[in-house]
Amino acid sequence: MREERGAVLASRHVGGSVEAIRNRNAQRSVRLLEEALTLLTGLPAGRRRKNGGFTAGSLYDLADRRLERLGDYAQNAFRRSRKG
Repeated sequence: MREERGAVLASRHVGGSVEAIRNRNAQRSVRLLEEALTLLTGLPAGRRRKNGGFTAGSLYDLADRRLERLGDYAQNAFRRSRKG
């Protein structure tokens, strides 16, 4: 298995670091955090929709759904079941 390494830098920092980037085999600079997230995960970051959710299947959507589930678990963690 071939190991590849690189760096993701903000575009504004690339100017003085071009040679350093080349020496470390970095291939990308990004302007926005969303670009870096897409590059690193392979998923689109997503956008906020009018209904308050995020673009379906996006990284933000997956994170939002996971946080919803964790919130549900936390709310129900200390509830006792009532047996009648």
